[in-house]
Amino acid sequence: MPDRKGMALIVARRQLTSVVKITSKKRHPELLTFRYGTSDDDGLQITDVDKFLIPNAGDATKVIKQKIFQQLEPTILEAAKQTAAVRDAAAAQVDAAGVQVDAAGSQVDAAGAQADAAGVQVDAAGAQADAAGVQVDAAGAQADAAAAQAQVDAAAAQVDAAGAQVDAISQVSGTASAADASSQVDTTAPCDEAQTIDSTAESEGAIAVATASYPPSEDGQQTDHK
Repeated sequence: MPDRKGMALIVARRQLTSVVKITSKKRHPELLTFRYGTSDDDGLQITDVDKFLIPNAGDATKVIKQKIFQQLEPTILEAAKQTAAVRDAAAAQVDAAGVQVDAAGSQVDAAGAQADAAGVQVDAAGAQADAAGVQVDAAGAQADAAAAQAQVDAAAAQVDAAGAQVDAISQVSGTASAADASSQVDTTAPCDEAQTIDSTAESEGAIAVATASYPPSEDGQQTDHK
């Protein structure tokens, strides 16, 4: 208002918190451009723009920035608190996840210990199986030796039986020879009163016949009796 010093006509009202950028040109530093809008992840969303010609624009810009920060401070503090809360919650979740990871690691270690123990048991079972196999092999060797000894004994028994048969045949042959020798009688020796009759000796298949001589008869002839 030219007629009133220090007074101005209000043409628009803007919230200080909606100011997102204040710029000026080097050639015209007193010409300030105010841009309004919002800020998000995609960048600045400009909704309105105002241009003011302000003497001593640098001092005015400082005062405006201070007012903007005063307006934004509670919001900034609240956002900082929310950010800190989110950060603390995330840290707590990370700690819980670390605890779960540690528990899982303990379970894995326990499972590994159980697997090692099972492996030791399997090794012991294998050793026992090997020992049992050795015993079975030894028993089989003993059985084979016993069977071989039985065969040797049977062969010895057969040899003894064959020897006994040979001995029996030898005895029979000796008896037959003795019988042949005893069946031969001396017919040239004279006999007094005893008469020698025909004798027949039988000894297991050998028969010997001898002719006996009697004393001469009254007519002086010798009679042979068979």
